[in-house]
Amino acid sequence: MNDAGTPGRTYRILEVVGRGGFGTVYRAEMIGTGGFTKQVAIKVLNAENNVPEEILHRLRDEARILGLLRHRAIVGVDSLAVFDDGWAVVMEYVPGVDLATVLQDGPVPPRVALEIVEEVAAALHAAYAVAPDGQLEPLRLVHRDIKPSNIRVTSQGEVKVLDFGVARANFDAREAHTSAYMYGSLKYMAIERLEGIEGPAADIYALGLVMAELILGRDLAEPPRQAERYAAYVEELLQDLLATLHGDPFQTGEGPTAGVVELVRETLSDDAEKRPTAYKLEHSCRSLRQGMGGPWLRDWAAGEVPRLVVEATVVERSPSSGSVLVERSAGWSADDDSGIDEAADEPRGSLIGRPILYGALGLVVVFLGGASVVGYLGADRIWGEPQIQPEPVVHQVPVAPAPPPPEPDPVPEEPQPDPVELVEPTPPRPAPLQPPPPDPVEVALADPEPPAVPQARVNVTGDARTVWLVSDQGRYPAGAVPPGRYEIKAWFESPEPAMAGAITLHDGESVTLRCVSAMARCARAQ
Repeated sequence: MNDAGTPGRTYRILEVVGRGGFGTVYRAEMIGTGGFTKQVAIKVLNAENNVPEEILHRLRDEARILGLLRHRAIVGVDSLAVFDDGWAVVMEYVPGVDLATVLQDGPVPPRVALEIVEEVAAALHAAYAVAPDGQLEPLRLVHRDIKPSNIRVTSQGEVKVLDFGVARANFDAREAHTSAYMYGSLKYMAIERLEGIEGPAADIYALGLVMAELILGRDLAEPPRQAERYAAYVEELLQDLLATLHGDPFQTGEGPTAGVVELVRETLSDDAEKRPTAYKLEHSCRSLRQGMGGPWLRDWAAGEVPRLVVEATVVERSPSSGSVLVERSAGWSADDDSGIDEAADEPRGSLIGRPILYGALGLVVVFLGGASVVGYLGADRIWGEPQIQPEPVVHQVPVAPAPPPPEPDPVPEEPQPDPVELVEPTPPRPAPLQPPPPDPVEVALADPEPPAVPQARVNVTGDARTVWLVSDQGRYPAGAVPPGRYEIKAWFESPEPAMAGAITLHDGESVTLRCVSAMARCARAQ
């Protein structure tokens, strides 16, 4: 372990991988002696934000947990670094795509889906029930945020579970013990978690829902919580699975098909004790896929993952790209079992939020921002609010009225109005960057009673300044929008929009979105 003020390792920032309300994740190149280089992911708590102690504690807990765990399907951690104004976790960089990206491309072969779930179940079993090297007891780690965006697949067919920032485990060095938040993603939360019961069965429930989504090739609706409605939801889901498996050209027997449906039924049981353990789920998936046809995960990944990577790549230009970070004080490494000085609550060393840019113009200091979260970001995704937070106020984003058409010239023909352009909504607080206006809409003379147009209505609560719904058919502020599937873009404190979730709207449906800046996310209000 390096002493405070001793020059440590050097990193060159390559690109932004994801942003969150409290942190940013970068793909970087670690530069060692003798020309040694290695790509890593660096999760940084934003220096300019007032990061709650709970988030800081969980970042350090995540590094300690991952430093103890050793499993092929769990993302590795390299070190926990201390910089001038913040902490950072240096982790294994996992190329490839997450399952949320895979789902956007449609269903995967059932045997591939089972192999992915098998690998995740093996990781969950190792985290909960297997004692790490040098430890007498298992960590009893519960991930608490298993979902498609936290599971990554490489072109080599490797599966990695990401984001242990909200995990719960038994280990002596744990800092985060109590919280006013409920962590995780509401859609994938087992019913007992809403009652305050945490355990490994909740991860199995979430993984069962992921397995169903992979086979069906679509993002499922959030399960209802009332018992009778939930039972009907599961039965309808199982019927869809059965029809999809019967229609799969690779399946030749009824045994594996019925087995897969029954396995999903067990994982989604509303009784936590009736769900299989991670160990049993792992072996059930292995047994079922051996009797199925279709490609193996490694063969499927070699052909599909590179294509999905290219299609999903969005290059984000950041002021920090190409900058060099010098780690002045290395706080802890994965090979150091002595832990971190518990009194070291105040970070020391070089500021990772102010990287040094080397170039022809000399040294330039840059500050890193933050908005939406994907992939490696952990404690930024929180469902719930601090108990001291006031009740959110329901509001809709106003849309300025369109200007009246100009006076027509005195010509014999009946005048036609010019195209009218919607004016972007005015957010409650001005920001340097305003959301883009919607595309111009042609307005034609209408009949006295035009035919009804399918639409849904979206209201917004919470602390987002502005919310837009974006899809291939257009961009819409909150209010009346056509039915369909939308990505939710929200503006919180940052001038940059956050990718705050997704939603499917049906004709005649009225939905209230609850937006929480602490998690940079908008979700259906209950």
